[in-house]
Amino acid sequence: MSDFYQDVRYAVRLLVKQPGFTILTIFILALGIGATTAIFSVVDTVLLRPLPYAEAPRLVGISNFSKRARQAFSNVSAPDFHDWHDQAVSFDGMAAYYGGRQSVTIGDAADYASVIIASPDFFPVLSARTALGRLPSADEQQSGGTPAAVVSYAFWRSHFGGDPTAIGRTLKFRERVFTVVGVLAPAFRYPANTDIWVPWWVVPETPSRSAHNYLLIARLKPGVTVEQAQSEMDGIAARLEQTYPQSNENKGVLVQPLQDLIVSGIRTTLNLIFGVVIVVLLIACANVSNLLLARATSRTRELGVRAAIGATRRRMVRQLVTESALLAIVAGGLGVLIAGGAANIQRNIIAERGLGLPRDARK
Repeated sequence: MSDFYQDVRYAVRLLVKQPGFTILTIFILALGIGATTAIFSVVDTVLLRPLPYAEAPRLVGISNFSKRARQAFSNVSAPDFHDWHDQAVSFDGMAAYYGGRQSVTIGDAADYASVIIASPDFFPVLSARTALGRLPSADEQQSGGTPAAVVSYAFWRSHFGGDPTAIGRTLKFRERVFTVVGVLAPAFRYPANTDIWVPWWVVPETPSRSAHNYLLIARLKPGVTVEQAQSEMDGIAARLEQTYPQSNENKGVLVQPLQDLIVSGIRTTLNLIFGVVIVVLLIACANVSNLLLARATSRTRELGVRAAIGATRRRMVRQLVTESALLAIVAGGLGVLIAGGAANIQRNIIAERGLGLPRDARK
């Protein structure tokens, strides 16, 4: 152990005596490590981690599929949704929703918020839980019920100051007054960046099968696979195509895991960026290796003297490894700091510009 401490002390002295080499090596390594760590944190959160919902593999997205164009279109018409919902038996629940940024009045203050209008099965499908209050009741979810709304945890903190008495307060949306009955748990963020959820019935649905205004999610029954659900939905779509040829000709259905649907628009981009930063890290390692090799070559006389006075080859190799390890440890720590700073910048850009990466990549 004393030899190890001696190697460390000697390595520190040598590195301090060569500040140019030390700083350049640490900077190159830290930059590569920081960039790779920052991007991997996004890839891990968005692509690799399971969705933060109960039994997430059972969640699927359901879209229109043009058999002529061989392409999926996310939005669905209300009549198609009702037919799929009523005829399919592969699902424990199926829900439709739509929305966007709307003008909302809270007390005397008007602001813009992301409002989602959701059908009754929306929260059960996602196994939603509240941090405060409750979810809308069955009566409130039915046409003519009391207008009730739930808000996101972030919206509750920013617009109600995290006050528990927010339950029972009102907000105004589309000239209708809603009572806040619940605050959703912090992890619930579906769709991304939503602030307020209100029942489906408060806005009349469009009866046309050609008006594709709604997005669909569903929960598979236990033991039912995506392939089995797809087969059943293909049969339903074929029947609707025969019944409504003018609107449903060549209109099929696509069932896919919700996680795949959420990340489909960004998976390729993130994988490409991650591949690029891996290459950057490899280039950084190669550059540092060249610097270390050049430095070792310039120390031929020093190593020869050490060998002449009795230092073994193993001891000299261990000394060189110790110096490299010190550089790597310092660079790794600095790289983590760089990655943390990059994550904060990313969080601010997403929040300020409302980019809304799928899922929550801002943590």
